[in-house]
Amino acid sequence: MKKRNLYILPFLFLGLLVTSCSMGDVYDANANKKASEANFVSKFGDIAPDQNWININKYTANITVKLGIDANYTVGIFDKNPLYSKNYSTIVTGNVAEGSTFSTAFEGSNSKMYYIGVYDSKGREIVKSDTIKDGILNSVIGETLSSKSKAATRSNFSGVSTDPTAYQISESKFIPSSIYNNNYYDVTNIPSYNLLSMDKINYNTYPFSYYYGDGKHYVIPAGATVKANLDYSQSKDGNCVILVNGTWEVPYSINFSNNQIILVAEGGKIIFDGDAHFNSGAHFMNKGSIETKTGTIYIENWSGDEADCYNSGTMTLNNGGLSVAGNNSQLYNKGTMTMKYLDARGNCTFTNFGNITALSTSMLYYNTSGQGTAASNFNFINCCYANISAAGIYDLILCNNSRLDCPTGIYTGGGNGGIIIEGDHSVISAGDWIDNGGSFYGPNEISNAAVFKFTGSILENNAGAFSTLGYLYYDGTFDETQIQVRGILNKDPWYHPTINYIKYTTSESTSAISIPKGDCTGSGYNPNNNGGDIPKTDPAYTIAFEDLGSTDDFDFNDIVLYVYPYTQSQKMKVDLVAAGGIMPIDIYFGTTKLFTKNDGKITNTTTRGNVIASQSDIPLPSGFTLTNSDYASLFSIKVNGASSTYDISTNKVTGMAPQAIVIAGKWDWPLERVPIDNAYPKFLNWVKDKTVDWVTQHDVSKCIQ
Repeated sequence: MKKRNLYILPFLFLGLLVTSCSMGDVYDANANKKASEANFVSKFGDIAPDQNWININKYTANITVKLGIDANYTVGIFDKNPLYSKNYSTIVTGNVAEGSTFSTAFEGSNSKMYYIGVYDSKGREIVKSDTIKDGILNSVIGETLSSKSKAATRSNFSGVSTDPTAYQISESKFIPSSIYNNNYYDVTNIPSYNLLSMDKINYNTYPFSYYYGDGKHYVIPAGATVKANLDYSQSKDGNCVILVNGTWEVPYSINFSNNQIILVAEGGKIIFDGDAHFNSGAHFMNKGSIETKTGTIYIENWSGDEADCYNSGTMTLNNGGLSVAGNNSQLYNKGTMTMKYLDARGNCTFTNFGNITALSTSMLYYNTSGQGTAASNFNFINCCYANISAAGIYDLILCNNSRLDCPTGIYTGGGNGGIIIEGDHSVISAGDWIDNGGSFYGPNEISNAAVFKFTGSILENNAGAFSTLGYLYYDGTFDETQIQVRGILNKDPWYHPTINYIKYTTSESTSAISIPKGDCTGSGYNPNNNGGDIPKTDPAYTIAFEDLGSTDDFDFNDIVLYVYPYTQSQKMKVDLVAAGGIMPIDIYFGTTKLFTKNDGKITNTTTRGNVIASQSDIPLPSGFTLTNSDYASLFSIKVNGASSTYDISTNKVTGMAPQAIVIAGKWDWPLERVPIDNAYPKFLNWVKDKTVDWVTQHDVSKCIQ
């Protein structure tokens, strides 16, 4: 069960610029202040005239919940996604009933994107991201999305049907009853030396006749076992049939072509000791069982004739597999298929109504990155259950109540155009995820929500082309320390201003989405309908001071305070969480001394430890808000040198070098002696433009986590 630290009121965070290690007896406050200001301007350039170093804005939120359940919910607004970020901060929380709207004012950073979490009484949650527009965060959790196409069946947002009945094909299409209405010649009556040319013509008769049967229909009878490479010379014409009612062991590699049909009846069995090639319209229909010992069954039809291969029985290819290529190579499964590899080449399509298990969609590679060829060629319509450990898929239709497991990983969007369509209550569960600008679609209605889950790392090769629409919930870790993204404007997550990005996220251990176990849904998704933790309280702001003990490191960690949420009816709580200076320092709120730090130790600036000190029940003046410079400056520090003392507070005068910075939320301050622009590259832009969002992108290796 995932633990969270959420909180009940607005969150903001603060930080201070300047130094870390102090100079003890040589401390000269005025001289150090002048040197620090000069060094700051030299390093960061001109300061915006309106810059007061308070990174807080006032916003309004309207959160409406329409989940279709008669329940009350807890709603939280966060700076990062609480499902997969360890360092998120809670801005505000509240309560809302089904069909109602939670409205609140809150204070946040310059970021335009926020995350809204909805929790029921059991802690089951879903999370959606939305953006600020004109100072307002409007978000509806659970609205029905309008379809782009009237062709949609079962409310899939892509306009493509995800109803499995749309893809059902009658067995009679593959095996018409007429195929049995012929006299099949018993191959056990053919001398072994003629089994390679069963349709041998007897030229001593007229018109042409055959030594064995009609040259087109041969049978291995039930109870019989034949070990031979039965083959045709095709001297009459194509469309010849071998009907297997007994057992046929093929000892060597064999080639089928010219529209030949291999029909394995119920109770029949084929064992391929070598490779089997189906091309030029040749295909198999299996109602019994097919096995391979070590070989590969190649299905390669590049001609204009359809050559659908059909399985309603059992195919066991554990030491081999299928290799499928060709523009007209199709497979249809309503039985059980187990294989080492499903090597997908060419523009092939596989429709599955049964159970498929494979290690890879590549004959040669069994890792996620090795599935690139399949990711540019393989079209998969999955209407039941498939487990392909390392899969590459170009176009996927995951029908309602179906599942695809890829425990090693999945490669999508191959060729910058692949489409993944998930139907109602469907699940993809993968290890690693590689995408190359795929388009993903989910259901129209949240009550039919689908899930794309991954447990490993991400490589996004073309985030600028990636898009997702509908109620498709993503479950995984989008941590910037694990994700690799190319061609992107913002990693949060894969945000692009003109393309639909990931909005809906969930986590199985606490999800409000519950999909039961089943033959087609596998292990299900949160099948026990478990819950998690309801949000708690977070720091609303961070304030960081520079003690001016040194004048050139600008690491903003000499004194760092967490200020917890407050309202006019509540008192405030403040934690001292870091002290990167060794000078004796007193920390004040107005005239009230909150803390004294005089042990000479640098604390929590190389690794994060326990809170140094905490003060609760701090009374607030009327109308208190940290967006007001006058109120923000009530937080101050008094640095006590041997020969002088100096009071440092947030700036009341704009356009000057900072002595303290106020930031919305729970801020990760830089490590000791790491300049803030090294940890937060966009800080340089913020110096010159107060509207820049600089805190959401940072180098986690250079900050206290």
